[in-house]
Amino acid sequence: MIKVFESIVMVSPFADGVYWYLRAPLKWLAYDDTEISVPTGFVTDFASIPRPLWSIFPKWERYGPAAVVHDFLYWDQSRERDQADRYMLEAMKDSDVSWLKRRTIYAAIHFGGWFAWRRNRREKESGGIRQLLPEQYPTNPSETWEECQRRIKGQQ
Repeated sequence: MIKVFESIVMVSPFADGVYWYLRAPLKWLAYDDTEISVPTGFVTDFASIPRPLWSIFPKWERYGPAAVVHDFLYWDQSRERDQADRYMLEAMKDSDVSWLKRRTIYAAIHFGGWFAWRRNRREKESGGIRQLLPEQYPTNPSETWEECQRRIKGQQ
């Protein structure tokens, strides 16, 4: 099978252990020849899976790169939500995620993703950020994503 992720996920964590930011772009080529490029500095929480399910579906596994692409598409919203969900399904296949796992994750995001989609739209409209410039990267290893956002807004 030809892999269509053109780069690997390179990230640094925030101290909260939930959010990470990309240290290099992540590029993925969809089957419809659409290239998705998640930019350096984009902030992700990988797979938004409830903590009680982490033993079955951890936040990071083979589907990690697909989750980053999906997070970006949900933030960017330049495509319809259904398309973003289909890309997640395709990207999981490209990452050799088992059929059962990818169908389960796809069903969860397809039926429950509207909440994250709407939250992202509201955050974006109110000036929220999800991409850091290099000069905004944390210099304190104990800084959380929430603290980083406050620091950046205080500098504006």
